[in-house]
Amino acid sequence: LDAVLCSHAALHSFMQAKSAEMAILSAVNLGGDADTVGACCGALAGANWGLAALPDRWKAGLERYDELVQLAERLWKIRKDGGF
Repeated sequence: LDAVLCSHAALHSFMQAKSAEMAILSAVNLGGDADTVGACCGALAGANWGLAALPDRWKAGLERYDELVQLAERLWKIRKDGGF
Protein backbone atom coordinates (compact mmCIF):
# COMPACT_ATOMS: atom_id res chain seq x y z
CA LEU A 1 0.00 0.00 0.00
CA ASP A 2 1.58 3.28 -0.98
CA ALA A 3 1.43 6.42 1.12
CA VAL A 4 -1.17 8.16 -1.05
CA LEU A 5 -3.61 5.23 -0.94
CA CYS A 6 -3.07 4.78 2.79
CA SER A 7 -3.66 8.48 3.45
CA HIS A 8 -6.76 8.49 1.27
CA ALA A 9 -8.25 5.44 3.00
CA ALA A 10 -7.50 6.80 6.48
CA LEU A 11 -8.86 10.25 5.68
CA HIS A 12 -12.00 8.83 4.08
CA SER A 13 -12.74 6.66 7.12
CA PHE A 14 -12.12 9.60 9.45
CA MET A 15 -14.26 12.06 7.50
CA GLN A 16 -17.24 9.70 7.22
CA ALA A 17 -17.36 8.75 10.91
CA LYS A 18 -19.21 10.36 13.77
CA SER A 19 -16.91 8.93 16.46
CA ALA A 20 -13.32 7.85 16.96
CA GLU A 21 -14.37 4.23 17.40
CA MET A 22 -16.37 4.17 14.18
CA ALA A 23 -13.58 5.88 12.24
CA ILE A 24 -10.96 3.37 13.33
CA LEU A 25 -13.23 0.35 12.87
CA SER A 26 -14.13 1.56 9.39
CA ALA A 27 -10.45 2.00 8.53
CA VAL A 28 -9.30 -1.43 9.67
CA ASN A 29 -12.27 -3.15 8.06
CA LEU A 30 -11.24 -1.87 4.63
CA GLY A 31 -8.81 -4.77 4.45
CA GLY A 32 -5.42 -4.64 2.81
CA ASP A 33 -2.81 -2.98 4.99
CA ALA A 34 -5.37 -2.59 7.78
CA ASP A 35 -2.92 -1.90 10.59
CA THR A 36 -1.29 0.99 8.75
CA VAL A 37 -4.57 2.54 7.63
CA GLY A 38 -6.01 2.05 11.12
CA ALA A 39 -3.00 3.70 12.75
CA CYS A 40 -3.19 6.71 10.43
CA CYS A 41 -6.93 7.04 10.94
CA GLY A 42 -6.45 6.58 14.69
CA ALA A 43 -4.01 9.48 14.76
CA LEU A 44 -6.58 11.71 13.07
CA ALA A 45 -9.37 10.47 15.33
CA GLY A 46 -7.27 10.97 18.46
CA ALA A 47 -6.36 14.50 17.47
CA ASN A 48 -10.00 15.30 16.75
CA TRP A 49 -11.93 13.49 19.49
CA GLY A 50 -9.24 12.93 22.13
CA LEU A 51 -8.31 9.98 24.32
CA ALA A 52 -11.64 9.98 26.15
CA ALA A 53 -13.40 9.05 22.89
CA LEU A 54 -11.61 5.70 22.68
CA PRO A 55 -13.50 2.80 24.25
CA ASP A 56 -12.22 1.73 27.67
CA ARG A 57 -12.11 -1.89 26.45
CA TRP A 58 -9.45 -0.87 23.91
CA LYS A 59 -7.36 1.02 26.44
CA ALA A 60 -7.63 -1.76 29.05
CA GLY A 61 -5.62 -4.12 26.85
CA LEU A 62 -2.63 -1.82 26.41
CA GLU A 63 0.54 -2.67 28.28
CA ARG A 64 2.07 0.27 30.16
CA TYR A 65 -0.99 2.40 29.41
CA ASP A 66 -0.28 4.90 32.20
CA GLU A 67 3.28 5.41 30.97
CA LEU A 68 2.05 6.05 27.43
CA VAL A 69 -0.43 8.65 28.68
CA GLN A 70 2.29 10.38 30.73
CA LEU A 71 4.63 10.43 27.73
CA ALA A 72 1.92 11.90 25.51
CA GLU A 73 1.19 14.59 28.09
CA ARG A 74 4.89 15.50 28.36
CA LEU A 75 5.23 15.69 24.57
CA TRP A 76 2.13 17.90 24.36
CA LYS A 77 3.52 20.21 27.05
CA ILE A 78 6.85 20.53 25.20
CA ARG A 79 5.01 21.35 21.98
CA LYS A 80 2.62 23.78 23.67
CA ASP A 81 5.51 25.57 25.37
CA GLY A 82 7.23 26.18 22.04
CA GLY A 83 9.56 23.19 21.86
CA PHE A 84 10.21 21.35 18.61
